[in-house]
Amino acid sequence: MAMAEKQSEHRRRLEAKVIDTDARNSLLGVIFAFVLGLATVVSGAFVAVKGYQWPGAILGSAGLVGLVSAFI
Repeated sequence: MAMAEKQSEHRRRLEAKVIDTDARNSLLGVIFAFVLGLATVVSGAFVAVKGYQWPGAILGSAGLVGLVSAFI
């Protein structure tokens, strides 16, 4: 009986660890997606200010679409 209780406790600890790791990975994914999308939008604005409006608009739009899709 003690062996079964020990195994059960071990399983619960592992499941809790997996849940915590999944939550952390999900949060990191959202943070990195936001940073990458924001960097793309800023880069697009910088390119547009430097005189290349169409490439800047395309780059900024791609970043904006990435930001929106990350949070939907």
